[in-house]
Order: sequence, then C-alpha cells, then structure tokens
Amino acid sequence: MEIPIKEENRIIRGGLIRTPRDDRDFQLGNITKLPKIEELPDNFVLSPLAIKNQLQSDFCSAFASCYASEIQEEVELEPSWSFAVSKMLSGDVDEFGQDLRTAAKVLTKFGSIKKTDSPYSLENKDDYFLRHIENWPKELFEKA
Repeated sequence: MEIPIKEENRIIRGGLIRTPRDDRDFQLGNITKLPKIEELPDNFVLSPLAIKNQLQSDFCSAFASCYASEIQEEVELEPSWSFAVSKMLSGDVDEFGQDLRTAAKVLTKFGSIKKTDSPYSLENKDDYFLRHIENWPKELFEKA
C-alpha cells in the first residue's frame, strides 16, 4: 500500500514534517553561551559507522536521529524500528513522514535497537510493514 503525501509535505520535499510549535521549546543560546562563528573550524567530519539508504521510504527522521545517536553509542542502529515507534507515539501511522521532535522522543523515551538485534529492515520488508509497530517483536522495547 502506498502512503499518500500531503500537499504541505510536498513543499518540504520529503518525509520530514514541520515540527509543531511548542511553548516549551527554547533556543540553545538561552541556556549556554554559543561560540562565535569565527571561532568554529572551517570544516569537520562526523564519520558514519555505515552508509545507510532509506530507499523510497519516508523514514528520514529516524535515519537522521539514529545516525546522530550512533556517533555517541558507537554501534549501528535500526532506523526502521525507531520510525515505527515514532508512528506509535504520534498516532499517525498512515501519514507520510514524521517531525524531528517525535523522532528524538523515541530515543529519549524508549531508546533504539542495534541493527544486529533487528529481524527487519528496508532490505527485507517494505515501508508499509515496517511503519506498524504491531509487526515488530514486543521484546525489542526491552532491548532498546
């Protein structure tokens, strides 16, 4: 089954949904002193553990959040599970894409699973199957 793309998501050009405004949001510069632009290096590289391919899926928020976590955890993670959990949290399993706040909430509230612990990925299941958390083994929540 193909997930329809809402017109407002076409404007963004992909599966990333605009993060809804929340009065609790704050700017990083409000809680810590930020460096001046000229003090930052001209370039830097965050080397990935593995090159990932989200294929034609709308899982970009999960791929990005898992990548950011992999840098810290130093273990390859499975973004498809994280995307399914994000859909569980937002309650919009059939809506195309996800916002970054919900993607980050998966990591802080539930954690993530190692790629080696995952029975599924976009390599062996389609995105419609993967986005539904009820298709995933329940014990993965304990592993996360």
